[in-house]
Amino acid sequence: MSSLYYQNSRSEIVDFIKDIHLTDISELYSYSYSNLSDNNVIKKLYRGITDFKIKGDIYSQKYDSCQEKFDYDVIHNEKGRFYIGEYYMQCFITSMAPQDVYFKKFIHNHTLTVTTDTPYWIKETRFSFVKSLEIKMEGFAYPFEYPFTYGNATGTSSFTNDSIKDSNFKMIIYGPVSNPSISINGNIYTVSTDILASEYLVIESTNRKAYKVGMNGEKTNVFSKRGLDFDIFTKIPSGRNTIQWSGAFGFDMYIYDERSKPKWISSIQEMI
Repeated sequence: MSSLYYQNSRSEIVDFIKDIHLTDISELYSYSYSNLSDNNVIKKLYRGITDFKIKGDIYSQKYDSCQEKFDYDVIHNEKGRFYIGEYYMQCFITSMAPQDVYFKKFIHNHTLTVTTDTPYWIKETRFSFVKSLEIKMEGFAYPFEYPFTYGNATGTSSFTNDSIKDSNFKMIIYGPVSNPSISINGNIYTVSTDILASEYLVIESTNRKAYKVGMNGEKTNVFSKRGLDFDIFTKIPSGRNTIQWSGAFGFDMYIYDERSKPKWISSIQEMI
């Protein structure tokens, strides 16, 4: 699979090299902001629902399967993901307009419309924080790159958010643990609940959700059990962040770098 593709909401892939050979994606690299003003003074800049036109050649034998994968999301009103390298945009493919169609032609040029109400590109970065060892480590340095730095105290680490702004996140806390609590730069992310060894807790800042996932995949809403002294949905600040926790459990942090367009160098290099 190439690094240029669409993944629908049930994880089906349309490869934009093998299935539809895209020839022009320049609109995906363009963006503009609308504004709200008062007395000729800009009060807010924002981006609303946006359509992007892209062009490509579709092989006749691939047409129906591609259309069905696009239409599944439209019918169920669930966004897919358009990937360019390590960045993706949540969107729908709302139109496939062919040109010069006739039956004996095996490749048809199409204009596709990409529609989204969240017109920004996201890169996910995962930071893994493991359950601390029984032996306390005094500033131990691993001989390989690790996603965080051990401090002198158990459960003290740091990581860097490379985004230019504060970022949304998803936090996954693995059981067993009771009433897990994590401090990031002094903000406490805590939920008063028991997590079994076969369960994990998820905190999502984007949609302000907190829930447990059981061994069989069932979800239990624990929003009402969140700590109220601090906001557990506070975005992760840009730059270096300090984390403190008991060290009695492990957890993953997914940081979402949101940009108006994919980074030019990294996304293009992924496609070469």
